[in-house]
Amino acid sequence: MSKTYIIGHQKPDTDSVVSALALEYLFKQAPSFNRPNAQALISDPVNSETQYLLDKFQVEAPQLLSSVKISAEDQVILVDHNEASQRASGFEESQISEIIDHHKVNLNLNRPIFLNFKAWGSTTSIIYFMMKRFDNQSIVPSKKLAGLMTAAILSDTIGLKSPTTCEVDQKYAQQLAKIAQIEDLDEFSLEIFKAKSNITHLSPTAIVKNDYKVFEFAQPTFIGQVETVEQ
Repeated sequence: MSKTYIIGHQKPDTDSVVSALALEYLFKQAPSFNRPNAQALISDPVNSETQYLLDKFQVEAPQLLSSVKISAEDQVILVDHNEASQRASGFEESQISEIIDHHKVNLNLNRPIFLNFKAWGSTTSIIYFMMKRFDNQSIVPSKKLAGLMTAAILSDTIGLKSPTTCEVDQKYAQQLAKIAQIEDLDEFSLEIFKAKSNITHLSPTAIVKNDYKVFEFAQPTFIGQVETVEQ
């Protein structure tokens, strides 16, 4: 039987990892999607922030894509990215059946696929929207997953303060925090950013490559960032 693999971008951040886990959960809770064998994967090892959050909520990281053999009949769903330069290797472009993302679109595919793009602050917000709108009823994430989903929204929107944050992100972060029994979003945001800004264990090269993407402008452009919250 063929499988569906859910894969985020290279050098995955928390939103990329959690949106894949959340979509896997949705597919397994909702048989009508007809993706009973859906599995979240990661293209590279998780960063320190994501590992901290996985440990906090006692959830295992998805398998690495490199450890899985994707067969020709399997399908791939991309989350939190769409540009070819950010995709992992290990599957053919023709196997991509769906993309769920909140970034600008840069696609040139040779066939139609299902696209779910929203100008929201995180891909996790889009997955939660799908949970809430499923067949006129809500698919409620577990307490642990709700905690991770809250963290993913807060991480990608810089504690709901980034210019990309919208009303939906704010509402969903509060709803998910209630399920996860997280009382103070500001305090939790600071906890996340402290974990993210801990670079004491990284080499100079690892610091540069810890959170970066390659964008296609006039020529391929490398954009990396390092965030700190305390001196």
